[in-house]
Amino acid sequence: MSKDNFHTLLSRYRNGTCSTHEKQLVEQWFALLDADMPPMSKPENEALEEKLWSAIQSRQQQQVIRPHWVKWSWAAAAIILLGFALWGVLPKSAKQPIALWDGLKTQAASSENHVIQTNTTTANLELKLPDGSRLELTPGSQIEYPKFFAKDHRTVKLKGKAFFDITRMVQRPFLVYSGEVITKVLGTSFWVDDGPDGQSIEVAVVTGKVSVSQLTKTVQPGSEKIKNGVILTANQRARFLPESHSFEMTIVENPLIVKPEGARSSAMTSSFLFEDAPMTEVIDRLEQAYGIEIILENEALEKCLFTAALPDQTLFTKLDLLCAAVNARYEVRGTRVLISGRGCL
Repeated sequence: MSKDNFHTLLSRYRNGTCSTHEKQLVEQWFALLDADMPPMSKPENEALEEKLWSAIQSRQQQQVIRPHWVKWSWAAAAIILLGFALWGVLPKSAKQPIALWDGLKTQAASSENHVIQTNTTTANLELKLPDGSRLELTPGSQIEYPKFFAKDHRTVKLKGKAFFDITRMVQRPFLVYSGEVITKVLGTSFWVDDGPDGQSIEVAVVTGKVSVSQLTKTVQPGSEKIKNGVILTANQRARFLPESHSFEMTIVENPLIVKPEGARSSAMTSSFLFEDAPMTEVIDRLEQAYGIEIILENEALEKCLFTAALPDQTLFTKLDLLCAAVNARYEVRGTRVLISGRGCL
């Protein structure tokens, strides 16, 4: 690379017009730097560049007669010197550790800029991520994340099972990579479990909305190519089936009340006190409380009246009592509950 080309590359990088390969090259150079090193002044930077290029020209004239190990040591030194020169001309936002994943990640970037945390205890381990998000790592599970998230996305890798409570950032989606599945959110809480074999991955949403998709072999963080996927809301879960490359959606094992922002617990409890309430009213309250669609298959059920206090029971216990009172039964089909029967006697 000539000196003019060197300056041109830096200019394109600052302006965001360089190619993907050029961007990777510059960022890999930058990954070799010490993140605590102070920036240089413009005169200091120009002097260092001149010294660097003079040394390169001198070495190029001698490399024919030098042994291979000398050339390799000079190449390493040149890259490091070039990195110091880059420090003074890169934009301020670039002077943070860069999350370089998979094929783009150098060994130095992996050891200096990433945290790998494994829970070797017998209890859940609570961790706080760089953006303020919180997670609980179950025993035997492992999480990997950068010390500093990128400005346009937040990416972690999970092996095992963890609960995430994500700080909402509209311009910086949060991505969880687990096996063949990527989970994408803006700000919500959910579980991710890659199963004992790392294949039957399951995502369960507690609050908010989550996008779950299958990864392609060419996928890279921040620029995913989605093969197929589903959207989950509170109290829904999806299991990835590797044999069919598809997702199976259903309701979580124990649905929780989706408490509206600002709502009081006492108000939510009182909404489950029924006295001669028509079935349509009962169903409407349950749907609003849990965010789950409940369908009456028989119009005759709509005329039934229901009287009971159901403040503390789980959703499925409430449904058991409701169906017993109106001579009906229910079943879960996908992410919906269907109630059928001849109706009240």
